[in-house]
Amino acid sequence: MTIRELVAAIAAELADIGERVSWASGTDGVEAGPTEAALVSQLPAGADQLRELYLTCRSIDLNSVGNGIFVHPLPMVLRDLGGPGPVRTEGVIEAEIIPFGSDGGGAWVGQRRPPATEVLYLPEGALHGGVYWSDSPRFAPLAADVEGFLEWVLSRCRSPEEGW
Repeated sequence: MTIRELVAAIAAELADIGERVSWASGTDGVEAGPTEAALVSQLPAGADQLRELYLTCRSIDLNSVGNGIFVHPLPMVLRDLGGPGPVRTEGVIEAEIIPFGSDGGGAWVGQRRPPATEVLYLPEGALHGGVYWSDSPRFAPLAADVEGFLEWVLSRCRSPEEGW
């Protein structure tokens, strides 16, 4: 599936989530419509799949899936690239990243900066000056790329009781 197809499939899975889980918040959703091209152009060079994601939707909020899965709006991503969010990881994995998502428990999701494409799961850890550090075994690759991450998100939408 393409990124556009995956986002549409995620949105379709949310249509009846309130019937499938008792804890559904009623606020799950995909914010449709492309993010402004001027904002998308500010992503680092080579972040093609993130560009495609943000040209497909503005954000994804899955409050009722696991303990929450969130793809942040692009203005938040760009702000986090300026330092408040993790832009470099140390510990189990050393990498430069683009933080673009989180869960409901304080963990982050980030794509390695191009030319790498791997999406990393950053469980709770230390964050100082844009540098994230963790020795947790849960600090690991989540998917080979953004498309793989969205496939994983879709699988969680189909089984919302499963967490990270």
